[in-house]
Amino acid sequence: MPDDQEISEALEEILTLLRKYGAGQAEYVAELLELLSVSTERFRESVLDNAVWGGAGSLIDVSLWSIRQDDEAMRDDRRLIAAILPLAVALRNAGLADDRVLERADLLSNINERDF
Repeated sequence: MPDDQEISEALEEILTLLRKYGAGQAEYVAELLELLSVSTERFRESVLDNAVWGGAGSLIDVSLWSIRQDDEAMRDDRRLIAAILPLAVALRNAGLADDRVLERADLLSNINERDF
C-alpha cells in the first residue's frame, strides 16, 4: 500500500499520546498498526470505522485534557490533532480516505488553526 510509512508514523504518534493518558482508544490504534502490516482490506475497513472517525468515543473525539486537566494535556491535545491530520492526508494519498475522513480532517484542521 502506498504511504505505509506516513500512515505508520501518524498512528505511532497517536498511539504514544493515547497510551500516555491511558485512553482506551490506544488498543484500537495498536490494532490498526498491526493490520497495516498484514492485511490491506482489514486495515482499510478498520481505519475508516466509526471507532476512528465517528462521534462520541471515537479517536477524533478524544480529549486528553478531559483525562488530566493541566497545561501538558492541553498541548498534547493539539499534538493529537496534529497527528490525526497527517493520517487523513496519508489515507487520502493512498486512495483509502472516504468523504467522512476528509470532512473530519477539514474540521480538525480548522480547530488546529484556532488558538485556544
